[in-house]
Amino acid sequence: MFYHRTGQMRIAQMAAAPSTKTTDAVMAGTSEPAETLKLTCHCTGITISLPHPPPRPLNECRCSICFSYGALWGYYYPARETVIVTESKGCTVDSYYRTDGDRTGALAFQRCSRCGCVFAWRRTDPTKGSGKMGINFRLMGEDVMEMKRIVSYK
Repeated sequence: MFYHRTGQMRIAQMAAAPSTKTTDAVMAGTSEPAETLKLTCHCTGITISLPHPPPRPLNECRCSICFSYGALWGYYYPARETVIVTESKGCTVDSYYRTDGDRTGALAFQRCSRCGCVFAWRRTDPTKGSGKMGINFRLMGEDVMEMKRIVSYK
């Protein structure tokens, strides 16, 4: 499940920003892990909190849109793990919707409204596809260069 929620933030460490909006992907396993991995967009208005590093190598997808974005995807499954996207500093999540002609349905590519950094994609219909969402690990900075990766054309 992916939705916007206003008001109090779920992560105590993030409570410093009083006027923020949080987007949660996941309702299963609502307890926050002791340590989370945090990524931010360029202007730091969007923060992504992940429960752990991606369990598989990062994917440098070379389909037409991912290649244009220059994304390096790590995959998470919102039905089983908590992914939290926090909006602050007046930034909001904007989406571009791409419709696929195959069985997997449309994708929402999500970006910061201020700096335009693409930080995630998710399916608009959670009943289609594998249930995973992609997080753009290029937002991690140069540390991402040390992570194992694969290249795909899908």
